[in-house]
Amino acid sequence: MLGNRQSIIYCNVINGKIAIAAKPGEPGATAYVNKQGDTKYYFFHDFVEGKIARIVKKGPPPNHPEFAETWNVTIVDNGETYNLQLYVGGKLARAFFCTLPNVDASQIVRYEPKMKTYEGKPDTSLMVIQNGEALKWAYTNDDPGRRPPVEVTTLKSGKKVIDTTEQDDFFGQEAEAFNKTVHNVNEDTKQPENKPAESDERPDVDAMPPYEDDLPFDDLPF
Repeated sequence: MLGNRQSIIYCNVINGKIAIAAKPGEPGATAYVNKQGDTKYYFFHDFVEGKIARIVKKGPPPNHPEFAETWNVTIVDNGETYNLQLYVGGKLARAFFCTLPNVDASQIVRYEPKMKTYEGKPDTSLMVIQNGEALKWAYTNDDPGRRPPVEVTTLKSGKKVIDTTEQDDFFGQEAEAFNKTVHNVNEDTKQPENKPAESDERPDVDAMPPYEDDLPFDDLPF
């Protein structure tokens, strides 16, 4: 069989919206000034949805080692492939993975970020919706189950230092288990078992700067 290589649409979350990188002057694109003071352009959407094809962890691009690690969630819907990028150690990734055990891999899932003001600060959350209902967390603060705790150290200055390593490793195990499930149940989203669903080389415009809109666990306690 012959075919054409499928392009990937990279998405991240900015200001409570799904953001897709655009070029200056593109119709429908909106200018956004990030925390580094750079003006970027995006198409903003309320949600992205489809079947999950794969979840992989990605490091920063070689030319930007200061950029954040991300979880890349490959989503397939009606011939389109989306890559939702969530910060490793961020609260949106935590929301994703804490609902993952309740996701039916054979069904379409909607990822819908929300932004509200909490104690005078903008606060972004992520709703995971399937069959019209928001999925409940399988791992909660009151009942964490197998999810390891986050290590929090308070310095003499009073500043809290957060280490999510153990929890991130656990989420990685959850991703691997889910990928095996997806490979078994979804013929339309199958990816080669030993090959990522997207290129290892990400375009610079799609790389994630250090915690632009998703501070890690700024809603203590855990």
